[in-house]
Amino acid sequence: ESVEVIAQKSDKLPEEVVEKHLKNLTRDNYTRGLEAHIVKLLSQNRRTTVRAVMQEQENAAGMKDEDKKMTQLRKESLANSKLSTRFAEKMGQCDEIIALKASLSSW
Repeated sequence: ESVEVIAQKSDKLPEEVVEKHLKNLTRDNYTRGLEAHIVKLLSQNRRTTVRAVMQEQENAAGMKDEDKKMTQLRKESLANSKLSTRFAEKMGQCDEIIALKASLSSW
């Protein structure tokens, strides 16, 4: 449940609610790496982003100006990957906490 909350609503929830779910993920981190398989929204977003960028690449195929073409592809990619970026930032916070716990462990 916490993975889904972080993926879907982390920008719309109060910080203390997001923090609670991040704490849940640091305690039960067995799902790490499987987020895109667990949360359909992430998987759908990834497919949508890839399709949008591929379509933009096809549209830009005739452009002579390579810089302009790359700028367009980057713009399309950034526009479609906001959800994934926000989710990755939150999961990075979890990873930081887990790494800190591991470094403090006596074993």
